[in-house]
Amino acid sequence: MDTYGVLDGEPDLHMRMRVLSDVEEVALADGIPPRNKPGNPESLRYALLRRTGETLDSRFTSVFEPFIGSSAISQVRTLPVSGDDTDGIAAVEVELIDGTRHWLVHDPDGSREVTVDGRVNVTGTFAIIRFDHEQNAVSMDGYGIQDIRDGSHPLLAGRHRRATLTGVVTERSDALEASATMVIQLDAPAGPVAEQDLVGRYVYVDDDGEPNAAFRIAAARGRGPGLELDVNTTFVREYLDADDPEAGYVYDVEPGRRVRIPAPAHWER
Repeated sequence: MDTYGVLDGEPDLHMRMRVLSDVEEVALADGIPPRNKPGNPESLRYALLRRTGETLDSRFTSVFEPFIGSSAISQVRTLPVSGDDTDGIAAVEVELIDGTRHWLVHDPDGSREVTVDGRVNVTGTFAIIRFDHEQNAVSMDGYGIQDIRDGSHPLLAGRHRRATLTGVVTERSDALEASATMVIQLDAPAGPVAEQDLVGRYVYVDDDGEPNAAFRIAAARGRGPGLELDVNTTFVREYLDADDPEAGYVYDVEPGRRVRIPAPAHWER
């Protein structure tokens, strides 16, 4: 179903989910998305995966493919990851029908060096490496990449490298409004990064284990040794006391918390 009406006519639409994790139960259900967000459909199809047992440490890895008519994917598989610490890191190979392969690597920490399938060394948050029919690396796109090499060949160097910005929140908006501002003191000067280059990137704030404090940057301004960032949402999570609105709020962003702004990266042969 073309939920948002972006295609002409009535194409033969499909969404295929390939589950790469071992699970005991799979359930499909229709879920009702928030009614206060314009454009949401009446319902969305959900897949609920479940494992059972004791002392579980689960990671659910899947590949979703929307397509018209027939699938472009031949097969998918998980890739072995080695390193001093690989907890939570996922690596997947997607082989297309035309024989090309895409490797996708995700590390939520973003600072650990790992080796994927004994070949590619990655230090960063996310990378997708594309290989041609002869298994030569031909391009790479990533996010928060510190280093990436195909064997001894660097896939990101010199002018293609952009550093992740890190720092600490010193101020933030406290009003319950549709937009908010935070001020960050950077650990190191931002260097040649233009303020407009930050627009559209995401700022990640260390959270308290509740909602993920990740925000899309709507505007950025230099402020002394740091940055002032605008986002199109509120930092308010909930009332401090549901029975006393005057008591104030609980926030997803607080002064003193660490911040990082990963940079996008691109390389092609």
